[in-house]
Amino acid sequence: MRVSLSWLRSLVPVSLDTPALVELLTRAGLEVDAIHTVGALDPLALVGRVVSRKALPSATHFVIDAGPSHPGVSVVSKAPNAERFDVGAAVAIALPGATIIDGHGDDFALVTVASARVYGVQSDGVLCSERELGVGDDHTGLMPLATEAPNGTALSAVLPIPEGAEADEVLEVAILPNFARCLSMVGVAREVAALTGAQGHYDVALDELDVVSGELDAQVEATDACRRFSTARVEGVRAVPSPRWMQRRLALAGVAVIDHLVDVTNYCMIELGQPMHGYDLARLGASTVGVRRAREGEAARLLNRAEGEPAVALPVGTLIITAGDVPVGVAGVIGGSDTAMRADTTSVLLESACFDWPSVRRSSAALKVHTDASTRFARGVDPTLSVLAIRRAVRLWREWSSPDLKVTATGDWQRAPIAPGVMRFTQQGIASVLGLEATKAELTEALARVGITVREAAGGALEAVVPPGREDVTRPCDLAEEFARVTGFDRIPETMPAEALPFHTPSRRYTLREGLRDALVRGGLQELLTYSLIAPESEALLGAEPEETPRLKVLNPINVNRTSLRRTLLAGLMETLRENHRHTPDAQVFEIGVVFLPELPSPYGRGLPAEKLRVSFALTGRIERASMHGGADRGADLFDGVAVVEHLLRALRIKGVEIAAEEAAPYQPGLCAALRKGEKHYGRFGVVHPEVCARFDMEGRRVVAGELDLDALLDEAGTTFKTLAPPRFPSLPIDVSMFVGRAVSAGQVVATALGAGGALLKGVEVIDEFSGAQVPEGMRSLAIRLELNAGDRSLTAADAQAVRVLVTTALSAALAAQVRE
Repeated sequence: MRVSLSWLRSLVPVSLDTPALVELLTRAGLEVDAIHTVGALDPLALVGRVVSRKALPSATHFVIDAGPSHPGVSVVSKAPNAERFDVGAAVAIALPGATIIDGHGDDFALVTVASARVYGVQSDGVLCSERELGVGDDHTGLMPLATEAPNGTALSAVLPIPEGAEADEVLEVAILPNFARCLSMVGVAREVAALTGAQGHYDVALDELDVVSGELDAQVEATDACRRFSTARVEGVRAVPSPRWMQRRLALAGVAVIDHLVDVTNYCMIELGQPMHGYDLARLGASTVGVRRAREGEAARLLNRAEGEPAVALPVGTLIITAGDVPVGVAGVIGGSDTAMRADTTSVLLESACFDWPSVRRSSAALKVHTDASTRFARGVDPTLSVLAIRRAVRLWREWSSPDLKVTATGDWQRAPIAPGVMRFTQQGIASVLGLEATKAELTEALARVGITVREAAGGALEAVVPPGREDVTRPCDLAEEFARVTGFDRIPETMPAEALPFHTPSRRYTLREGLRDALVRGGLQELLTYSLIAPESEALLGAEPEETPRLKVLNPINVNRTSLRRTLLAGLMETLRENHRHTPDAQVFEIGVVFLPELPSPYGRGLPAEKLRVSFALTGRIERASMHGGADRGADLFDGVAVVEHLLRALRIKGVEIAAEEAAPYQPGLCAALRKGEKHYGRFGVVHPEVCARFDMEGRRVVAGELDLDALLDEAGTTFKTLAPPRFPSLPIDVSMFVGRAVSAGQVVATALGAGGALLKGVEVIDEFSGAQVPEGMRSLAIRLELNAGDRSLTAADAQAVRVLVTTALSAALAAQVRE
């Protein structure tokens, strides 16, 4: 919501300066996102002085000193009085990015200053007239400045801004759903008056028209989605330009200026918060309109489509406006182009309704159309405004463009009589919520500021009469909130809790997950957070699943490239590497996140997808840089993936997991491994296939990646561990070489050796693999290193030989290994 401060001050006397007003609104729940300035109030509108002047054909070239930050600004001006400004003369200059007022013509428009070339000369600003600065009406030439202020001084500090001037400040206010009443100037003014205690002037001039139920009553079939529908037939209107003051207010509110017929409906929406729509009766084809839901195969030409474009298909169930049962608009969202008011319109059917917000939200999302009207209806509109808005619109038309107009018929359909809400509450209840005692007089006065009347009730209780437009106030705690907002949250005293705070014990899975995250970061990996939504085509690039794999698609995606919930983390990591590899070729990243698998049973209930926690990593580029003593950079390879997986398993204190060779997409054959423990499968890792890398526009790069089932790993993880004292005596390494079949994995060799070595064997490590003519057909040569330690004595050669015999015997028996002596 864009709030013009000059318009706001015309509704409520605000003595606060702009920063104080922004602070007040923000503390009350109306957060100000930005402050836009216009004309002389813009910080880029400065005092400058002429350094040099040179005549051009039909223009004058100036060099302006606009302060230390802008000492020599080149400006070309076509002003007829430009030659009167000699060297040293003070001028008003607007630098690029400043917003000034278009001084040409009678219509109001805003202009953003930009650099341009004029007559072949660079121009980096505008020398302004009074009208362009919004401090006067003169636009016959440049505005002379009589000031001794230094160059670069803001014009707002030296120029008096007269009352009624067009220079203005506009607050961009973020309106929360429970502040729907503030999606209007009158609503914001009421809020400011309530917060400051000022007396506002909100009673806008209305026509004496009496809008009542009659021949124009709408034919409402969808009674569940429409609360009120008011109409008026207005004849003798004219589409002329709107007055400059209305154009200015609409432009500052961010609304396009069209003509007085359309502008008035938009003005009433900004002023009162009631969206309206006018139909050209000559094009409507019916005397009144109806409200129903769209049927199969229906379409309508909407105002957001260019002329000649086909009609838009209306999703079944969309709330629509009809004329003679023909769709002419989407209720609460947008009107139809075929029946819109135009330059030749003389008779109008004016519609002012109150639609239920869920229907408008669904229609807006289904059609992907978001308008000022849908923004208001989606948050809830005061049903009492519909008739007031019609009377206001008729009054504005009559005053400016159509003094002889006639209202020949009206309609006012209501689903049920509109009445204020009444709720009982007690002073003690308010005190228990806020921790603040409030007298009846204080409650009555504070709530009256926001339009809520307090009266006595039986049994010593109180009753609050809530206006129909305050649907956010339904419970006594809402009254407590309103009281606190109006009187100030800072009045609530600081107190210690009456009871001890409950002790927080994080869950086992949370502790393990966070510990793993820290361990991976300590290991040199950088954590990523990728989108849960992804394009199915991106996951298809991995080639790991068939095309018919079920996916969870989003009904209203906010991006055409993110239409489904992810089934794997790896696609997101690959996308990130693709976007960064040209500028950041070295990356070691990981992600812990959830994937969504609709084909698996969910623990959360029928019809919901299974959400599985995964951990994924990806390594690419250099892992080690060349040493100053020589050598070369080393890129990521499969063994770096092994190191990450082993580091992960150590962090979770999981033992007995076998890393075994396996072939699976998207990994390169022979460079892929799986994690298993008995019948349990924890995932895979390996070198991503070069073709997959090429699909992700990383042709020629090596990527080592993996994805593991973190849910299963957390179930297996240990939460306790034993700390062993460092050995007092040195360890004794023994190397054993052997031939084993190619089908035998290194993990099997290590596991067999560990199981057979006895108490003296503390660790087994694969140290070499050899292939060549000396290796028998179908076999490979492996070398392992046995680490022996007794802990209480030094080992002897006999000890080493005994362990060696145990290990080699077990390898020969279990794996048919041929030990090389």
